[in-house]
Amino acid sequence: MLTDSDLKKIDGLIEKRLEKFGGVVDEKIEKRLRPIKDDVASVKDDVASVKDDVASVKDDVASVKDDVASVKDDVASVKDDVAAIGQVIDEKIEKRLKPLKDDVFQIRKDIKTMVSFFDREYLDLRKRVERIEAHLKISVS
Repeated sequence: MLTDSDLKKIDGLIEKRLEKFGGVVDEKIEKRLRPIKDDVASVKDDVASVKDDVASVKDDVASVKDDVASVKDDVASVKDDVAAIGQVIDEKIEKRLKPLKDDVFQIRKDIKTMVSFFDREYLDLRKRVERIEAHLKISVS
């Protein structure tokens, strides 16, 4: 049977073996983890670079948004200017057309008067011719 002293010795030997075995295991784990650690460090660097790029892109997008807003304001201003110019042109055209419209109105009125006059004259002349034909007993076929 084992005594306390024997158990302590066995325990001490097991402890030494475990320490030695633990060191070997730690070295093997460290050896296998080294490439992974290097890859993780590289990925961290890449992520930092991507973050910087994203920040730069965000700044660029913000700048483009500001430019677009400025262009929209400029377009709205130009649109208002074009509308104002169009209104001025319409007013000038209307002002120049007014005398022409008045002249056309007067010409139409004169034409109506002339047509009415000549139509009345023609009808009066026709009545006279018909009376003369009736008086002379001429028949028109």
